[in-house]
Amino acid sequence: MLCCFVHGDHTEGDKYIAEFMFALNSFCHDSTGYSPAELFLYRKLQGPGEPVEEPCVTAHTTGMYEKARKTMAKINKSNKRAYDQKRLCVNIKTGDKVLLKSHPLSNLRRKFSAKLAPKWRGPYDVISQVSPVNFVIQAGADKRVAHVEQLKVIAV
Repeated sequence: MLCCFVHGDHTEGDKYIAEFMFALNSFCHDSTGYSPAELFLYRKLQGPGEPVEEPCVTAHTTGMYEKARKTMAKINKSNKRAYDQKRLCVNIKTGDKVLLKSHPLSNLRRKFSAKLAPKWRGPYDVISQVSPVNFVIQAGADKRVAHVEQLKVIAV
């Protein structure tokens, strides 16, 4: 949303913070079904020149939090279902050789382009499993914990 306020010069973004915050706080969020202003002020935000309404607590406003909580639970369930459908079952065992996904950053001064860098580093040895999704991997003195989504098993 912030990119709507910043056009050509990206250093001018801080000039529009007030407008951005007004838009963000008055917009109805999908996760709750209400705008943040409605949940915290019990009313919609008024723009410049509009009369200010006094908040009044009614039966409608007291049920807002419960409705927002139910909406958030429904959205979370839907998001989990979508995530689980895309999730691949990866069987990584202690002793396997894996590659670690790299996240390079471009550096103009060093003439380094992230797009041209290798996407994976390694090979690493799987030392142990810390949790169902985290593994301790090691290559030489470099020992770290990595999430299963950042690992790719290789055949050696």
